[in-house]
Amino acid sequence: MRDRRPFVLLIVVLFIVSNVFGSDRNTRLEPIPVDSLFGMTVMEETQWPAMTSDGKWVAFTLEDRRHRRLPSHSTTLFDGCRVVIADTSSGKLTEVTPPGYSAWMPSWSPDNSRLAFFADDGTGTYLWLWGASGQSKRVTSRPVRVLGLTEIRWIMHGSAVVIAISDIDANRPNPSPSPTGSPEQLTVQVRISPPQMADASSKSTSRAGETEPRLTRVDVNTGEMTDITAAYGVAAVAPDGSRFVYASHRSDINRKGGAQYQQYWDLWLASVNTNRRVRLAEAAPLGFPFSARVSWSPDGRYVAYRTLGLPEERKIVIIPVASDIANAIPRAAQCDAGSRVHEAPLWDEDSTRVIFANDDSVRECSATDGGVRTLATVKGFRITQIVKRGYDSIWSPARKKAVWILARSTAGSTDAIYEVDLGTGAMQTIYEGQRTIGGISANQICASSHGDIVVFSSESATDPPDLWRLGNGQGPTQLTTLNPALSQIEMGKREFLEWTTAEGQKSRGLVLLPAGYEPGRRYPMIVWVYSHATDILANGFGLNSEQFYNLQMFATRGYVVLFPDVTWNPGTVMRGIADQVLPAIDQAVKSGIADPGRIGVIGHSSGAYDVLALLVQSDRFHAALLSGGAVYDFASTFAGKMNFTPDWVMKQMGLGVPPWRAPQVYVDNSPVYHLDRITTPLLMLEGLGDDAWNVTQSEYLFSALNFLGKQVEYRGYAGEEHAPEWWTAANKRDAEVRMLNWFSEYLHGVGAENESTAKIQTAGH
Repeated sequence: MRDRRPFVLLIVVLFIVSNVFGSDRNTRLEPIPVDSLFGMTVMEETQWPAMTSDGKWVAFTLEDRRHRRLPSHSTTLFDGCRVVIADTSSGKLTEVTPPGYSAWMPSWSPDNSRLAFFADDGTGTYLWLWGASGQSKRVTSRPVRVLGLTEIRWIMHGSAVVIAISDIDANRPNPSPSPTGSPEQLTVQVRISPPQMADASSKSTSRAGETEPRLTRVDVNTGEMTDITAAYGVAAVAPDGSRFVYASHRSDINRKGGAQYQQYWDLWLASVNTNRRVRLAEAAPLGFPFSARVSWSPDGRYVAYRTLGLPEERKIVIIPVASDIANAIPRAAQCDAGSRVHEAPLWDEDSTRVIFANDDSVRECSATDGGVRTLATVKGFRITQIVKRGYDSIWSPARKKAVWILARSTAGSTDAIYEVDLGTGAMQTIYEGQRTIGGISANQICASSHGDIVVFSSESATDPPDLWRLGNGQGPTQLTTLNPALSQIEMGKREFLEWTTAEGQKSRGLVLLPAGYEPGRRYPMIVWVYSHATDILANGFGLNSEQFYNLQMFATRGYVVLFPDVTWNPGTVMRGIADQVLPAIDQAVKSGIADPGRIGVIGHSSGAYDVLALLVQSDRFHAALLSGGAVYDFASTFAGKMNFTPDWVMKQMGLGVPPWRAPQVYVDNSPVYHLDRITTPLLMLEGLGDDAWNVTQSEYLFSALNFLGKQVEYRGYAGEEHAPEWWTAANKRDAEVRMLNWFSEYLHGVGAENESTAKIQTAGH
């Protein structure tokens, strides 16, 4: 009889190979195409939707990175963005962005007839208006540089707006100082330590081609621009438009104790039409300049703000202000506010109290005596936002003395809207679900001043951001579908994973199962490392609400994705990362979903350090990627940028002291001293125009790994910023395709098939 054992053995071998290397190459998989995630999404964090008082229209900023231009002097954060108006009844979208421009920061006039917004054509930023006639027109004639996240505040009954700007030279598309220039061109940059005393009237040194920052009044009918005061901040305008509050930075104040990244500011009260002003607060720890963190009472008799800083410094401050701007400011009322929230407290309609969030409770503070009272507490939740009317006041549903609050469960599985009765504190549920309310940042929500319409951005682990509406007794309904192609693709299902760390502590994280997951099959796994997984990002699209690092890109290609909670342990941050992440990987393997022979790891920014920390302590990974500043040496990072990196090293990452105080701590936690242990092929993506981080750290890392003969590829993108999310379309696509193909090559998963990418030489450069 013929011996059939070789044939049987061949079948067994083919079965094993198929299950180990090819089982996840499921022909039913429909990966998200690279270009589809470069489409449209509601811009979060820096932008707020604006609704007309009657609730008919909502204007919002739409990200569309396919139209991003090369970096210029303009605010590159908004390059490729558009301003769009949605009809809150039908969801119909109206484009208001002029052709060839990027646009952002919509703001309705008091009578709802005009929409002001910023627009940039690559030569500078201009103020534009859209009218009910359906036409957009440019208001200002000369280009300016808009400072930071400048808001547009209407004043003088809608005839003018206040914005914060500095001038630029229209003949110079990029006014940044060049390393070379004519002998007559002075390019010196001066930095002085200790910093000099700052004052609202002080002059600041600006980049070449610019003037010092200042607040400017713009007549929306004529385009005439009138300087009000030198200031770096955003104006909070009084209800009658006659006065405003602004902030001036105090660079001479050092951070106190453990007040991480805290800046200090003087607050000034000034008149729109005169030069009169008075200082309301001196060297206060505030959240400026990103938006106006000051609120006005409806009757214009008080202003309120929230201080940050150390726990004992966190207060709600209410100051009575006279209409004629008296020289002396009366004594302020104060309430303790322990949580670190950047939003200003909101006023009740009778101007007698402010309402504010404090961790799991909503509280009130009396304007007259600072008396504080807890209105309601939501156990197991963190209050993320209070729905407001306009800029300064709480919004209440019609015929009710109540407020709506947004809350997110500390377990990360639920977002909710609750209604709190302002008299009794009684609370009722408006909505609870496993999708974000107001987006990841929880500030993407607005309400009609007259009526019951509330519009907010919402997303889930499997659904991209869109606008939703609540109102007139109806539950949440989706208002827009910005990316219809994505709704046709099966996404990976989100689950939670629990494990025990090396120190014996219970921990948990997020998991995306592969699309079309089949129990009992092991899949290649991507580990995404950064802090704060479950409590913030559980309901974010692709677990992080980003485009470039949207983790559904991997789940739809047949990967398991693991996002473990990570805490940077003071003093032992590097060892602590391994102690937390490696047991999570063990648990994923033990549960039967992950193939231990095909594990990759990705980290960006601080997460890039996490990747290096893992690679020098473990050979479990078969491919790795990092981007946004590969910090491999804490000592040189500490001295990298003196206004930023010491806080990052000592406070955020937990080393606690400067390197000369504890050199061994820096050695123990810096991967540079352990690079010879790395065995994992590493891909590095770097924006070479990144001025928020130390790009040289990445260059040093590549040189050291090249010296050691390690397998590493470094892709540097000229002119690009910190996050690939903000890169130009061509560079972003190249990096995305290379990332997917990198992990496909080493983990035998599905890459960006049939999509070409540029090749670069990696050794010896």
